[in-house]
Amino acid sequence: MVADMRRIAPPSPAVSNVDGGILFDCRIYGPMRFGPFKSIQDFHKYLRGGLEAHVDNPSDVSELIAWQDGPWSAPVFTHGDLSSLNILARGDEVVGIIDWETAGWYPDYWEYTTASNVNPQNLFWKTEVDGFLEPMPKELTMEGIRQKYFGDV
Repeated sequence: MVADMRRIAPPSPAVSNVDGGILFDCRIYGPMRFGPFKSIQDFHKYLRGGLEAHVDNPSDVSELIAWQDGPWSAPVFTHGDLSSLNILARGDEVVGIIDWETAGWYPDYWEYTTASNVNPQNLFWKTEVDGFLEPMPKELTMEGIRQKYFGDV
């Protein structure tokens, strides 16, 4: 189900909610409603508080900015809050996904990093995420750097 959802063609290169409007995420530092953004690079710049590359930045922040400012493929349709509480199953079969208020068009890694970080204490969930989403260790590391310096709530 998630793989099918991620194959939906984006309407534009923008990072936005499902209909091109304002995003919602209570985990992002700052206002819960923000955007939309014309590009993935603009979204990333927002997430780091507008910080630009500079020689005085810590080396991991410089690495983050270089990665975030690089070329990106089109945004991917993303639920944005996948967790064991939002996936309905009957036995081993997924029969539904609920809680769509954070859904939108995001960078391809966003589903993986948000699902991986939704509940850091739930070790069962962390192993499950790698079973239904492509593991993205570099992206998870970069997201950890972003959270370290620019925070999530």
